[in-house]
Amino acid sequence: MTLKTTVTSGFELVKYVQEWSETNLRQDTLFCSIDVTDLYTMVPQIG
Repeated sequence: MTLKTTVTSGFELVKYVQEWSETNLRQDTLFCSIDVTDLYTMVPQIG
């Protein structure tokens, strides 16, 4: 599914999932989402 892994907005994510689901979504597919809090503090900062 993922060739491009960066999504910059919720609208863009919905668009990608919609396009993907037209050919790849099966009845036994498990779809889930996660919300990462405090991601900024988890990413190493330069400087």
